[in-house]
Amino acid sequence: MKWILAPFLWLLAVIVALCVLWRVWRGHNVVLRGRWGPRFVRMVVIVLVVLGVGVEKSEAAPVGLPKDGKKKSDEALPPSVTADVTLKWLVLQSPLDEWGRFKHAFVRLSHSPAAQKKGAAPALLRMADRLPAKFRALVVADLEAIQTGVPAPASSAKELTAALEELEKNGYFDHWASAYLWRKTAGALDGAERRTVIELFGRFERHARVTNALLVAHSRMRPLMAPPQAWRGKGGRPIHQLALEAPDPKNAAILQLTAAKVYPAMNSGTWQRDGLAVFRIAKGSAPVAVVRAGKSGMPMSEGEVRLGRLDLLETTPGKEPVILEHGWLGRIELPAGRVVSVWDLPSLLPEKSKDKVKQTVAEALQGKEAAAVQIEQALPLAYPFVREAVAKSAGTPAAARLRLVLTQFEDVGTNVTDPITIPPELDIKQGPPPPGRPEILPR
Repeated sequence: MKWILAPFLWLLAVIVALCVLWRVWRGHNVVLRGRWGPRFVRMVVIVLVVLGVGVEKSEAAPVGLPKDGKKKSDEALPPSVTADVTLKWLVLQSPLDEWGRFKHAFVRLSHSPAAQKKGAAPALLRMADRLPAKFRALVVADLEAIQTGVPAPASSAKELTAALEELEKNGYFDHWASAYLWRKTAGALDGAERRTVIELFGRFERHARVTNALLVAHSRMRPLMAPPQAWRGKGGRPIHQLALEAPDPKNAAILQLTAAKVYPAMNSGTWQRDGLAVFRIAKGSAPVAVVRAGKSGMPMSEGEVRLGRLDLLETTPGKEPVILEHGWLGRIELPAGRVVSVWDLPSLLPEKSKDKVKQTVAEALQGKEAAAVQIEQALPLAYPFVREAVAKSAGTPAAARLRLVLTQFEDVGTNVTDPITIPPELDIKQGPPPPGRPEILPR
């Protein structure tokens, strides 16, 4: 009896596979639900494999193997990450260091109108005195803009690259700092040179990988750097006493070696996972190349494009535009001969698509779950509309959720409604620490 049902099952599997291909071609997700048995699902998968689904159309470059037959990564920790840089990085990781307090206070001030009215900007200006000069100039401009209400001048791509390089020389391998500079690229790419823009976004990618490598290496050698003090209690030494001790240069050298070992396996973390936009290249579109980690890929005229926050789209010169298809918002045309980032995508949406986004944001503010999920899956295209709507509806529960969703794109992970507070014992207005309380380490 089984040999009679088998042809019908295979015919049904072919029909289901064609339906799956149709939905994938339309840009929809496919999930087999109901009472499908595992054997029938395997039959559908076999049909899809026979039809060529999942096979890359681009040719892979030949990779040479060493004599031992094992492929070794040619990526190494950047030479700028020296033992001196890692020592400075260790100092910045202290729980009581001014860098951590400055980041926390700056985010609260810049996103809390109540904190701005209290006049907390002068205190932050004093805390910023020890920051690297080029990065400090950008921070001071933003703080003055908060005080005066006049927007700070836009920064060029070269200025942002120089600020990021100065941060790395002083040990500021920090996700918040790189996200702060990345947000300023929203107005820095127009008119900038192609090579400068690609180099800047490549530096952001490398900065994130080095930061993750240092964090992983630091977690692996924490027992060595914080030995147990059983005779002083289960908690060891008090946190303020432990934090104010200067790190040992030997530990910094070990940290550098450990980071060099884990760096080849590191990725950019949340930069790679959150805030993605997925497109399909429409038929008849001009070729487009994805620039990732400072390297431009081969131009593609068909297939799928996954654009992250640190990725760029480079369109070929000519008259024909690049046409991308989004599963929710339809077609988007990219002008020829340009380097496009995620900041440019919302302005390139057709008017009908913009109206659709605004309508969905309004539904999400009404508490509709499906609308909020739809926005979260298309943040690079919807973030300005979400930001505008949240600002007008601040204080509502739905606005709080959308604000939290928006942090996945803008990477600002702080509660913006909390007032800014600086503990009195840590306020820099009190001057240097009292006798017997050592400085952490001068930078």
